[in-house]
Amino acid sequence: MVIHAGLECGLFKRLRPDLEFAIMAMKAGKPAYIEKPLAASYSDCLRVNHISKLTGIPCFVAFYRRYLPYFEKVKDIIQNNQIGKILTVQIRFAVPPRELDFQSGKELPWRLQPEVAGGGGYFYDLAAHQIDFLQYLFGPIIEAEGFCQNMAGLYRVEDTFNACFRFSSGCLY
Repeated sequence: MVIHAGLECGLFKRLRPDLEFAIMAMKAGKPAYIEKPLAASYSDCLRVNHISKLTGIPCFVAFYRRYLPYFEKVKDIIQNNQIGKILTVQIRFAVPPRELDFQSGKELPWRLQPEVAGGGGYFYDLAAHQIDFLQYLFGPIIEAEGFCQNMAGLYRVEDTFNACFRFSSGCLY
């Protein structure tokens, strides 16, 4: 992508978290809209946030699902205490192997190619929406612990994740 004076903002849909274009856009004074995840590492997330603060230019991540009517209704139910105070939340996320997952090399889906996606497999791409929604409901994650590994050995990226979160509201996941 070329950043030029006529461009109103940068929209970046990529096959891996590559922040260089977003950073170029912000340095050129243009807001950036990045497909999730923002980055493959915490240090890269801090880097893009630093550039945004330094330039005063916003950088948005494509978390739109929280605004869908179904999810807005869930938030309304929780905020209005219709089911009582939520103390803990449990989510199970599973993507059974598909026929494509048994391929090798560049024939694998991009999410399963560590050199393209950076690792994390389906979790980085799809579970990010659940984590975003939980933060939308219960506030930012203030404490986190987790484990990941490749248990099935079908491809080189992680396929199993376990995590515990504490949200600013006190809710546990």
